Amino acid sequence: MVIEGNVLQSHPMEAGVPQGSPVSPILFAIHSAGLIKWVEERVQAEGLSFVEDLGWIATRNDVNQVVRKIEACAVDSIEWASRQDLQFDTVKMEAALFTRRRGHKQHLRLKLTAKIKVGDGFVRFINEATRWLGVWMDAHLMFKEHHNRCMKKARAAEA
Repeated sequence: MVIEGNVLQSHPMEAGVPQGSPVSPILFAIHSAGLIKWVEERVQAEGLSFVEDLGWIATRNDVNQVVRKIEACAVDSIEWASRQDLQFDTVKMEAALFTRRRGHKQHLRLKLTAKIKVGDGFVRFINEATRWLGVWMDAHLMFKEHHNRCMKKARAAEA
């Protein structure tokens, strides 16, 4: 492979995407192109993918319904991946529960104890803000954490 006139050393691979390679995101996108469409059609959830990150969105009135929908996404994702010789690293998985309802902090804390079964393990909902595409989002979508982190960076740059 040649990038901007630089010839890269070849590395034999039986399967997978080389970690850290500049072509990793492109190869991952090509190799996994059918995953989101396949799961969306089967589960009626919405998939998001950016570079090597993948997310499933389920909107329901009850957290248990959300859990069941995301678990169905996980089952179908793992099934699809196994047919493509892909694996997902469950250690890197996160689950976030978002609501725009106000005044339900105690109620939300109880819901965050729910677990999502993924393969042989479980993924818990995170209690703190999570980062997606550079934006820090908290459970109530107030973006306070994002604002605080941006202000901290701005103050550090100013000093």
